[in-house]
Amino acid sequence: MQHTRRAPQVPGYRLGDPLGFGADGPVWAGRPVAVPDGDPVAVRLVRLDPSLVEPYRARVGGLRGLDHPHLGGVADVVAVDERTTAVVGPPVPGPTLAALRAARAPLGEREVRTLVGQVASALAHLHAQGVVHGDVSPANVVAAERGWVLIDVAGFAPTEGGTVGFVAPERRTGRPASAAGDVWSLAALAAFCAEDVPPEVERALAEDPASRPAAAELAALDAAEEPRLPAGDVLAQASLRAAALAAPTTRLGGRVRASRRRRTRSGRGVRVASAGRAGTRSGRRAARHGAPSPRRRALMAAVAASAVLVGVALGGVVAAERPERAGGAPLGPVVRELLAARDAALTAGDLDALHAISAPGSPARAQDDELWARTRGSGTRLEGLRTEVLGVEAADDDEVLVRVRQLPHVRVTPEGRRTVPAQGERCVRLRVEQGVDGARLADVGICS
Repeated sequence: MQHTRRAPQVPGYRLGDPLGFGADGPVWAGRPVAVPDGDPVAVRLVRLDPSLVEPYRARVGGLRGLDHPHLGGVADVVAVDERTTAVVGPPVPGPTLAALRAARAPLGEREVRTLVGQVASALAHLHAQGVVHGDVSPANVVAAERGWVLIDVAGFAPTEGGTVGFVAPERRTGRPASAAGDVWSLAALAAFCAEDVPPEVERALAEDPASRPAAAELAALDAAEEPRLPAGDVLAQASLRAAALAAPTTRLGGRVRASRRRRTRSGRGVRVASAGRAGTRSGRRAARHGAPSPRRRALMAAVAASAVLVGVALGGVVAAERPERAGGAPLGPVVRELLAARDAALTAGDLDALHAISAPGSPARAQDDELWARTRGSGTRLEGLRTEVLGVEAADDDEVLVRVRQLPHVRVTPEGRRTVPAQGERCVRLRVEQGVDGARLADVGICS
């Protein structure tokens, strides 16, 4: 049986396969219908409440023509229907910072200075135009040939609150996105991918937005150091894990809570979550560099939830059997069966079996499709993929917290066999949908 993912219809463009997956869905490869052999484009669909659509389209339309080497651009804004807008821009090839951090050790001093300097330069350009990015996060920074590139400049919709772990403290109290908030998020980004950050970056973590440096000041940190990229197969696997576990974008207001209530009442969807601990600096390194400052300790706690996003291989998580779904039936055996089947399908290289455990059209299906395409495209096979369950705790009506540890497994590539060592405690959250043909995986997220 051949499985395909149907591309949406966007007036004026012919869409192909997904280029990648963000917190709110795929980013599609496309070309203009009028110029079939024209330059490729990347197309992202943004769906909003009808009352917010026109202001959003007007704001994003104003971003056309922004030109900066470290910014992704906006070439076109297309109305798809009364709720949906297609934002079109040039693709930015390269791994995201989320994938890169999942695949290698923390960035070195010159690497992190370059990252901060180049992204700050992009932010300074946006801020000079009166534009706030609003979601400076690992999934929105790409290691491209021309350096670090900040993407999704048009993605910040009025109802979005940013990515968990990278939201400035004042926004968590209800204040709007701002240039100072972008600077705080950039500093959090630096702490996420490096063990030590420059003093100038620590200043950007100030609780008071007025005490933070401007983006233009941080742009001077650029050390012109290219990031060290891991081997292709390692980076491909890390990209898949980062995409599969991309942090959810928080949304202001009660829409998420309302959807949860509807899901609980209907009994059709059940969310399973896991909780783990972020890794800590070794005692030897802490002794050499001294204890982190109070501000940095607070930051490390703030980004801990995001760190787990890029360190968990989804295949192999097994839930315990105590938690129950709406209606009282035990959820543990259902999740155990689904994820054991997923492990077996990935190990056996069986696409039909992989599709049999995910809901059609769901984020979980999209993530598995990308995982399949990249592993097969790189000639990679997995052997012995398995995860140990360390603990389970029911959180509320539709959530279960599970602490898990991935056991060693083997990655086989055209270059040879490599044993992937056991991983530490990690976090994964699953949503399971009940349909006429049984339970299937629907979505993945982090513990909140």
